[in-house]
Amino acid sequence: MVFELKIQQPDGPRDQRIRDEFANNQMSLSAFTHHCAARGFWTPEEVDAYAFRAQQNEIRRALKIRTENGLPFAGPTTKMDESGAPIWSQRAFWDLDDYVGNIRELKDQAETMIAIAEEMIREAIYRYGLEAVNDALSRIPLAA
Repeated sequence: MVFELKIQQPDGPRDQRIRDEFANNQMSLSAFTHHCAARGFWTPEEVDAYAFRAQQNEIRRALKIRTENGLPFAGPTTKMDESGAPIWSQRAFWDLDDYVGNIRELKDQAETMIAIAEEMIREAIYRYGLEAVNDALSRIPLAA
């Protein structure tokens, strides 16, 4: 069975090359990243920029850690710095607009994830049939 791949998001400069390189492969993302790096997919300047983003992601994860009430320790606010990037603050210093902005972002993420899950279900039904998919999905707990 062959599926037609239609990309809905805009491609980055290397996206098609990465997909072409990955075609007919099955490996971990770590192994595939090393594979692409060994083939010169990124310049040294890009590697440095990616390292900086990895550092930012580590900081973002540390600041978004959930506190005892299940809410993030800190998050982006509606205020921007001189470059246009959101100012982050501990939740204790948020105003109502900051709460609304973070709630809106979570709602948008949830809607996106639900839409992706629904499309995966449709594709799985097409590939494996309704009964098999219903049986498999019945083993996923709905609430934690």
